[in-house]
Amino acid sequence: MLHLSGVTLAASPPAVVWQKPLKGLSALALTAEGDLLFVGSDAKIHRTTSAGEERWTYALGDIGRGQPVVAPGGQIYVVSYDDYVYALTPDGKLEWRYKLDGDIFATPALRTDGSLIVASTAGRVVALSSQGQVLWTFQAGAGIFSSPAVSLDGTIYFGAQDSTLTALSPDGQVKWKFSAGSFVFSSPALDAQGNIYFGSSDRHVYSVDPAGQLRWKVQTRLFVNASPIITQQGLVVVGSFDGTLYALQQGGTEAWTYRAGAPIAAPAAQLSNGDLVVGDAQGTLHAVSETGRPLWQLPTSARIDVSAAISDSGMLYSVSNDGRLLAMAVGQGPASGPWSQWRSVPAGWGRTLTPSEITARAEQVANTPRVSVAASAPETQAAQTEAAPPVQGTQTAAPRPPLVPFVLDARGLMTSAGSVYVPLRALVNALGGQVLLPGKTEVTVRVGAQSLSLPAAVRGNTAYVQVGALRSLPALRVQWQAAKREVRVITPDRVIVIPVEAQAVSRM
Repeated sequence: MLHLSGVTLAASPPAVVWQKPLKGLSALALTAEGDLLFVGSDAKIHRTTSAGEERWTYALGDIGRGQPVVAPGGQIYVVSYDDYVYALTPDGKLEWRYKLDGDIFATPALRTDGSLIVASTAGRVVALSSQGQVLWTFQAGAGIFSSPAVSLDGTIYFGAQDSTLTALSPDGQVKWKFSAGSFVFSSPALDAQGNIYFGSSDRHVYSVDPAGQLRWKVQTRLFVNASPIITQQGLVVVGSFDGTLYALQQGGTEAWTYRAGAPIAAPAAQLSNGDLVVGDAQGTLHAVSETGRPLWQLPTSARIDVSAAISDSGMLYSVSNDGRLLAMAVGQGPASGPWSQWRSVPAGWGRTLTPSEITARAEQVANTPRVSVAASAPETQAAQTEAAPPVQGTQTAAPRPPLVPFVLDARGLMTSAGSVYVPLRALVNALGGQVLLPGKTEVTVRVGAQSLSLPAAVRGNTAYVQVGALRSLPALRVQWQAAKREVRVITPDRVIVIPVEAQAVSRM
């Protein structure tokens, strides 16, 4: 295991494009168009452009912390402490609302048939159709602050204040209950096999199988209210009030830990290149590599207790507890793991995606142009960012900046018969692409609007692909630069540099 604390940061944070006092309170949901949706401290739901310019607001009966949910057709669901769930049109008009029997803190889950699972702090769980009709209700033994999650077979999971994780059938019948040692605020995350992961106030992270049997539990030094994510590498990543971000293997062993230095209540979020971003109670955003290496830190205006949101275009948004929103151009979309961000997708569905939804998401991400990235300058630029005027609507396109090489980590490369093989995920993430069909001898990937099959080899639990096979994509160039001992993969918007040094290569 690897413990990281007090080490030198690898880079400056990306530049803050804008930050505005927009009264943000809930986690952000992102629409297919890249707009932002959130509940504000003014008891309204806000829809803004990606530049933070307001499109419309709708007045709720109270504030709320639940993330809005955007259905595939654009319909918006939002919950509030006034006990209501609201259904709004994409342009902010009320379609219907339904009153539960207590404050609604948890984010609803959107099922594949368009129906909604909503849970209240009075312990009531309700299934509502997309037209607002009650399909069934269930009464839990205590209040629910944990946002429900729905598996591929339709099973509904949520934690409660009676220290249990409950599994309900799609029609609302109890399948099983699992007892933790204390309250379960943490919302469950689901992996590709249907296993469930959550934290508890008893200072443990739990993994339970689909039958409700304990797989493992890992102790932390303080309680775990944050919700886990599952990275595209299969790590379970979750923060604790002990100020540590834990990365756990599927079997429960510790892969690495990162010491943030302040309590972590927010879920982490993963970028497509594997990097992780999480906020802490002192208001600092932390970026960590997929191996736990510290990358950068950015102090913000106040405590952060909701997840960062990552758009398909490569914008990262963060909400501080004082209502300020900030936007950073990171140039990477959301990762493609089974639950690699809060609520599974930027629209906040809270369910495991079907194979067709996975394909559709891959195409959407691949076809979304990425923003340009600029690193922050020292303190002077940070001060200027705060004082800069807000971004206004449409602007004249700036000259295209020169391509900045992205150097792929050379560790783990392999060579065979003069060909270079690179870990599949690392290469595809660096290209901003998507793995569509994995396999032991061949994988199908999408880069931009193009798909192709690549020769693959599996060593241990890692899939490798032959770099030279990328030449079959018309939009890519692959160059071997012998003098520099590196392979360059050149795309229209990026250059991937793959060092090939003797000490970094293992021969097959």
